[in-house]
Amino acid sequence: MKIIFLDFDGVIALEHKHEFFGAEMRLSVRCISFLNKIIAKTGAVIVVTSSWRINRNVEKLQALLEDKGFVGRVIDMVEVLEDWFATRDDEIKLWLNRNGMPDSFILIDDQDVPKFNSRLVKTKPNNGLSQESEVGKAISLLNDKKNIP
Repeated sequence: MKIIFLDFDGVIALEHKHEFFGAEMRLSVRCISFLNKIIAKTGAVIVVTSSWRINRNVEKLQALLEDKGFVGRVIDMVEVLEDWFATRDDEIKLWLNRNGMPDSFILIDDQDVPKFNSRLVKTKPNNGLSQESEVGKAISLLNDKKNIP
């Protein structure tokens, strides 16, 4: 199995400013189309690392994504750790320890994830997943089993 540990904000959800209501994050059909390209070429499934997982279950996240054209499958979410000093690295490491090492995995995030930087496809927060080079890197990492930590 190939896994994409997926953040939303700055990856597939971009900030939209409102004159009266400030800003909010909205899922981007364009960014999700780039995610769909990765899934089509690799068969990868999604484990959500985003704060969007709080107060939502896998089914709700799947439905939110499908509403914007997502064609893949959300299989799980990393656990929200109670430790104030816990990082995304810690959440992913715990998921891997509990579920076993997949055939291959990547992280798509707009923030550094130091323990897994060799598997990171880092997006620009204002653009999200929107570059063919990001898609190419993701596909290459997912299809390369030699570099699994």
